[in-house]
Amino acid sequence: MVSFYEWLRVVLVTAVMIPLVYLFTRYFGRRYTGLMHGRNFAILEQFPVDQHNKLLLARLINKYYVLSSSAKGLEVLLEITDPELVAELTEQARKPESGSSWFQALFNQRPQ
Repeated sequence: MVSFYEWLRVVLVTAVMIPLVYLFTRYFGRRYTGLMHGRNFAILEQFPVDQHNKLLLARLINKYYVLSSSAKGLEVLLEITDPELVAELTEQARKPESGSSWFQALFNQRPQ
């Protein structure tokens, strides 16, 4: 039979571990996110396709790519080469308040 002191020990260890895990994930989560946005590389937008897959708009130096992120890894779907679109993306990427609507608009454009 489990004694009162063993239960108390389990409760106290749990009470100490939960805040430690929370602080640990907050600290390392910020550090990891910082790696996704550097001077020459940035993930500008994420568009979830389903629970395990998403589309990413990435900037590498002065080029823009649409990537597919899945359990299998990353795959380059296309490089954006249209100078007007690249200029628009560069402008929108500089605006911190810009939402994902401009990334979604990229997929709504019809080829000419």
